[in-house]
Amino acid sequence: MRYPKIGEQVRVKGETGLHTITVAFAKQWRTTRIVELVLDDGRSVRPDQVVTRYQKTIELFVTQVNYGDGWEDVTQDETRSEARQSLKDYRLNDPHPSRQITRREPNELHQGDQS
Repeated sequence: MRYPKIGEQVRVKGETGLHTITVAFAKQWRTTRIVELVLDDGRSVRPDQVVTRYQKTIELFVTQVNYGDGWEDVTQDETRSEARQSLKDYRLNDPHPSRQITRREPNELHQGDQS
């Protein structure tokens, strides 16, 4: 497991959005091991709750509506549940046909080989 450095942007498991590491508390016993991290919003998390390795691509869920000139992107969500809710809202409130597609885009946080 690679420990994050202070100032590094990380993602917390189960949440969307990025956080910055402000403080890292370590425990000394034969080797230095980080036991607690403090995020930019003041929360403290364990190192196993933080994602430091990033995939090359991000999966985005796009809601599209056909207004007569072809399919147009109207919303773009990172989680499937948010995308399903936005698709449901469009189908309830808009008479035009709508659909949801999945698109992969390069992840700007991926920096090639990380060890």
